[in-house]
Amino acid sequence: MVLEEPRTKSDLVNEIDSSFSTLNEYLQAFPKEKIDQLIVGDYNYRDVIAHLYEWENFLVSSLVGISKNTLIPHKLNIKKMNREFYDRNKFKSIDEVMKLLTDSHQKLITYLKEFDEKLLGLPDPYYPEKHTVYTLAQHCSSLHYPWAIRFLKNFTPKA
Repeated sequence: MVLEEPRTKSDLVNEIDSSFSTLNEYLQAFPKEKIDQLIVGDYNYRDVIAHLYEWENFLVSSLVGISKNTLIPHKLNIKKMNREFYDRNKFKSIDEVMKLLTDSHQKLITYLKEFDEKLLGLPDPYYPEKHTVYTLAQHCSSLHYPWAIRFLKNFTPKA
């Protein structure tokens, strides 16, 4: 399989920032008094925000390992990772996870601006046959934010 050619680092940073801005506008428009009442399946509003924060942190850690050539490529058990992310954050407040998401986004953007652009074209260390580091970054951030908006739109008040 031929890997897609990455665009520029600037394209990636702008895409992530734009998608995050859309997410942030949606989150800010959510009525605060309804947040605690919203649930989909086993997850609530806080869980979705914490999920995004955790994936951004995972991405930054991965990028650091890629840039230092210390990351050992391996397949991910995404279901297990998501469960661990949930367990780590299930007792945090909504305000706390919102701050963590804002902080992790800033950390991601700051790190990406310093990241070696040539490395974005390398194979994804977790799924090298399908993706590049560029697409790994997209999946953990700019493509993840619209998923969160769609997921949050499905929330219904608790009975």
